[in-house]
Amino acid sequence: MTHLKTLETQNNALSRKRWKLQITRGMYEKGFTEQNILNIFNFIDWVMKLPPELEEQFSVELETYEQERKMPYVTSIERRGIEKGRQEGWQEAESNTLLMILRKRFGAVPQPIEQQIRVAAAAQLEAWINTSLDANTLADIFPEA
Repeated sequence: MTHLKTLETQNNALSRKRWKLQITRGMYEKGFTEQNILNIFNFIDWVMKLPPELEEQFSVELETYEQERKMPYVTSIERRGIEKGRQEGWQEAESNTLLMILRKRFGAVPQPIEQQIRVAAAAQLEAWINTSLDANTLADIFPEA
């Protein structure tokens, strides 16, 4: 259901937030164990990405729901840790994706460029990925290298 609703709400972040909350609440209502909720929530959170302002609203609504049901399985501290881990995981995935594209299109990637990719911010990685799809050479993407 998570995957289907993610596809269905591709262009409607508000609807996605509502579905993310509904799916997460459903786990509580079906009596899932704490560990199952945490494991499945990590997947839901990874697949159903929300803009930061809606992610904050989602967190507040879920926390309110958990408090009402006296089931704080995902504490605010855990949520922050999950968010940090998710960001780091996403950044690593983007780095790996970019390196894969570059290797497929241009062969070996020089070590200085690989290092630059590994420490780059998410926005820069996204820009390089977009540029790499149309570039003719590595120098088109990394002119300073």
